[in-house]
Amino acid sequence: MAYVDTNVIISFYFDDERNHEIARKIVDRLRGRNTRLYASPLTIVELFSAISRKLPNLRLPPHVEIIVKELKPDEKTIVHILIGSMLESLNITVVDDDPIFDLFDNRVRMFYIF
Repeated sequence: MAYVDTNVIISFYFDDERNHEIARKIVDRLRGRNTRLYASPLTIVELFSAISRKLPNLRLPPHVEIIVKELKPDEKTIVHILIGSMLESLNITVVDDDPIFDLFDNRVRMFYIF
């Protein structure tokens, strides 16, 4: 089991990213060990933010480019498509983080809620 952070996901998925080769080697090593990949809901939020900012300069993968040309979706939809494709390409499971907060006292839960 391995937690995959935002920068690894983005660098792996986009082959023109500066750290693509490093991310590819990390993911290949984990896959070689049959390690299950996980991300948190916060990672998804970070992906949405990062991809939204980078979208005008991203070189879209061919399968996403086809969808964009055919359907002409708005930017928010393109970001959703990209994130779904990223998670699928890495076979990432997004875990619920609520059980983690059950391990702490109520002060943490109150902070978490607000």
